[in-house]
Amino acid sequence: MSNFTLEKQMHRYGLSIDDVCKCDGYDGPTRIGASGAGSNIKPVKTLQTSNLDEMKKWAGNDDALYASGQIKQGPEAPDHDAKEFSADSIDKLTPDQREKLIKGAEAYVWGDSSKAKAWKPTIEKFFAPFSVAVSAVQDITVTPANPWIIDNPPGSVINVGTVTVEEGGEIIIKSSVKINIEKLVQK
Repeated sequence: MSNFTLEKQMHRYGLSIDDVCKCDGYDGPTRIGASGAGSNIKPVKTLQTSNLDEMKKWAGNDDALYASGQIKQGPEAPDHDAKEFSADSIDKLTPDQREKLIKGAEAYVWGDSSKAKAWKPTIEKFFAPFSVAVSAVQDITVTPANPWIIDNPPGSVINVGTVTVEEGGEIIIKSSVKINIEKLVQK
């Protein structure tokens, strides 16, 4: 049983419960902090850091969840050879190197970072500073006419008090984001 509350989560990001959007009942799809013009709820705050561990704390999975067995191992990190990443910018990497770098970053942030620790300096070299867009909504009601579409940029965090999914409602996930939900109701 989780002791997650929307108020505690907002405090974690340096926000208060007063910063939460109390909005629901949009006509058409709900997009919270999504990229592009399709977002009808903008991010509350953007956090920035050059430290990958801090970024993981905000937007990734806690390593303790893997150690306790609550989450099975996430993405696997590819083998890492620092010499392979001697270029001075990401633009100078080959497509294969970029793909390996992205997989290493995903394994570090959304997996058990102790199993991808060799990647940390390389990820920071090419991707820092990191930005995490934090969005917060009190309630979302998902219906057949109003799906919740999650297509935020990677590294985004969505915090929701209550998500109510009515019969036939869809949550469509198109990107890797962290979603914290206090209460999920299915009707």
